[in-house]
Amino acid sequence: MEAGGEREPLAALCDALRPRLGAAGIYLAALEPPGPGEIVLPGEALLDPATLAELLAVYARSLATRDDQAAASMWAQYLFSFVLAPPLAVACLTGRRMPGRLDELSIRLDAASRTPRGIVVGAPAEPQGETIFALLEDWVFATLVPLVAAIGVAGRLGERILWSNAGVAAVAILDGLAATGETEATARGTAMIDTLVWPSSGRRNPLFRPYRPAAGRERVRRACCLRTALPGIERCDGCPDYFLAPVAPPSPADG
Repeated sequence: MEAGGEREPLAALCDALRPRLGAAGIYLAALEPPGPGEIVLPGEALLDPATLAELLAVYARSLATRDDQAAASMWAQYLFSFVLAPPLAVACLTGRRMPGRLDELSIRLDAASRTPRGIVVGAPAEPQGETIFALLEDWVFATLVPLVAAIGVAGRLGERILWSNAGVAAVAILDGLAATGETEATARGTAMIDTLVWPSSGRRNPLFRPYRPAAGRERVRRACCLRTALPGIERCDGCPDYFLAPVAPPSPADG
């Protein structure tokens, strides 16, 4: 999909928002135009089992691993970071809604490894005073829900792992906002992450609290992303490896 004349205002918006995200501003690079050495696929192409299986197989080979599940989880982490982080940042900082249905975006991929590199999507609409839930509803339920289901089947992964990956990508944006003192924007996004039930539909919020407290550590992921099984990829800071430290029991509020 070509964003056409909307690329320039979108690029300008990204330039304005990037400093307000601190280290997490790097995620807005997902909205840059496709570059040399990249291919672009319609978002809906990722729902085709044959297409998705090929993407995951090529990516696994690029990592020189036979652990297809770990490779699929890592691939999904890249994808979810680029699919979720930009609209979340734009929503939190500007109150604007980005087009968020899967048929409204395309996926940029490295031509050799098929690693996700970003998305091609139109510019956000002007603010309408919508809640954070309204701004992100299409991204979560019309895009992430079918992607998680498709990757779960193709990669033989439990959806709990995949939703943990998506939730961690969201928290990375909130951490960036907090680090730069964006108090209101951080609170807006945190309210979404901390809400168990999506208000408009009554469905469980699949991004709900991807971390839980741990004794002696700031936080650990609810589900391991399996990256420690991949050669040359370091353990993440929130690794739930129980040999690192005992995990504190969840409170009733943790769900």
